[in-house]
Amino acid sequence: MFKKLFFLIILSSIFLFSQEWQWVHPYPTGVNLRGIWFFNPDVGIVCGDAGVIMKTTDGGQTWTKINSQTYRNLHDIHFINQNKGFIVGDSALILITEDGGNTWTRRQITPYYHFLAIDFPNADTGFLCGYQGKIYRTTNGGNSFASRPSGITEILYDVSFSPNNGRIGYICGYNGTILKTTNGGDSWQTLNSGTTIAFFTINFPENPNIGYVAGDYGQIRKTTDGGQTWQAKASGTINPIKSIKFLNNNVGFYCGNNGTLRKTTNGGDNWTPINLPITVNLNKIFILDENNIFICGDNGIILKSNDGGENWQILTNFVAFNNWLSISFPNRNTGFVCGGLSPAGMRTNNGENWEPMDMNNSSFIVYALYFINDVNGSACGDAHDAQLYLAYTQDGGYSWTRTPSPPNPPPDTFPKYDLHFPSASVGYACGDRGTVIKTTNGGRSWSSISSAGTGRNFSVFFVDNNTGFVGGSAGIYKTTNGGSSWSRVYDAQVFDIFFINSQVGYACGEAGKIYKTVNGGTNWTTIQTPATRNLNALFFINNTGYAVGDMGIVLKTTDGTNWQLEPIPFKGNLNDIWMINEEEVFICGDNGAILKRLPVAIKEAKEKKIIIKEKISQNALLYDVTGKIVNKPKKGIYFIKEKKVRKIIIF
Repeated sequence: MFKKLFFLIILSSIFLFSQEWQWVHPYPTGVNLRGIWFFNPDVGIVCGDAGVIMKTTDGGQTWTKINSQTYRNLHDIHFINQNKGFIVGDSALILITEDGGNTWTRRQITPYYHFLAIDFPNADTGFLCGYQGKIYRTTNGGNSFASRPSGITEILYDVSFSPNNGRIGYICGYNGTILKTTNGGDSWQTLNSGTTIAFFTINFPENPNIGYVAGDYGQIRKTTDGGQTWQAKASGTINPIKSIKFLNNNVGFYCGNNGTLRKTTNGGDNWTPINLPITVNLNKIFILDENNIFICGDNGIILKSNDGGENWQILTNFVAFNNWLSISFPNRNTGFVCGGLSPAGMRTNNGENWEPMDMNNSSFIVYALYFINDVNGSACGDAHDAQLYLAYTQDGGYSWTRTPSPPNPPPDTFPKYDLHFPSASVGYACGDRGTVIKTTNGGRSWSSISSAGTGRNFSVFFVDNNTGFVGGSAGIYKTTNGGSSWSRVYDAQVFDIFFINSQVGYACGEAGKIYKTVNGGTNWTTIQTPATRNLNALFFINNTGYAVGDMGIVLKTTDGTNWQLEPIPFKGNLNDIWMINEEEVFICGDNGAILKRLPVAIKEAKEKKIIIKEKISQNALLYDVTGKIVNKPKKGIYFIKEKKVRKIIIF
């Protein structure tokens, strides 16, 4: 790995490492962002699902991840000055910062109902609202919060007080709910909204008489008499409106699902559409001044305008929000994913920056790909008319050649969901109705072989050119003659199979179940895991293995028997996994998600220093202080892992 000699200072001790999952696509995050706040055009904070908090100091060009100390979903953010702010989230969680959002402390309120919104009309008085009609108030700048009766049990989505008026405020919610207080939140009265649709957002920009509420089906209502009457306004959309904000009583914006964004300059009488090159849900608007407007939404989307909403810049780096179904890394830096229509896949040359990959798939969905090296790969999938897609590349995914389907009629031409190559020339693919096909020339052509059952086969794995397994809805099947015949060896629905060697293998399936064999698939035992969701994929290097599944489930084992949950900043479905080594792991999933696992130092070494001169092993891994692997180190502090971890300083 490193051929030159380095003068090193070794700080000798056993160095403790933790692990951290980092977003690589979309970047800097792919979670749904729900809260946004900017102090000025440069400095701002966003929060969202899985405890994500990020801060920018350069207008959103770069973002720093902030430790929230939680993986709960975070829904709203509010600052009362440049230093002190609040975030509210699931299970009655309140986070408080006293240093402008750099660090946060937790405060827990019981019972554990979700908080969805927060607003402070002044520095002392603030309100929270959320599930089961819960309203909480502080009168001492957030040092303590006390419950206030709402008189209802509907979900309350948003709260708004006009600036510097702590007496009159409004809350909106499910089933057409609009609440009003005129005594600083001591009591709340229900107003007649004239509808039962859900209202997600409410805003009184200048005074407590003129305000707006919006929600499901593009509904907008306006009051000019303090909520006594509400007039319906044509919004121009049927999409749910998630956030409505006004600069003043005339100029305002709303955003919502499917990339909906509109602007009014006449108090909501007319709304002009703003066309954006995205269709993800937009969740929250923040208006800093007449020029600077910011929006956050699903899949990590952050938008900004510095000209009053005429032009918008996307601050999130992404290629596509496809549901990525398969991932393959033939080496540490070269990687591929697939799982969509256009683009059907993506490729990377450094593991971090991704580019679209045209897979010559037309209307076909590409379910799986496999690369035997950094240039030669194959893929399989199907079209909506149940036709088979097969393709191969010889130039690292830059171009793909369609492979003819096997000459036999259906079911051999039915969709294929997985493929595996035990060698450079021999490969297998499996799919509907028990079908299995085979290539002996590296995917240039395929032929039909015997079916493995009659169910839907989701996974195929061969330990050599002749011995392999397929798994699916009808169980696990084994062949020892290259697919000429198959026998069922286990009766359980499985979604993925992986063998460490010819004898030891694993399969995963429904409800967190993992199955293990130690005698080449003759017998299988069920391993109980902490997961209860479906497990979609697993991967092993030696005895270290990972399994991923629905709702962001990640499991890890170091012995194949005991599995532990690993928290990650993602709550969507995870569909595939690839291990570079025991330290570096990539996972992919729905909504464009790709995450990478890296070691992060959590304990400083002792100060005993030894000056040595040595050559670093080619098998050594060198990390910088952020946990990223470094191939060409310069001066600085690094961590080297050979048989153990050491801290080094390179001069």
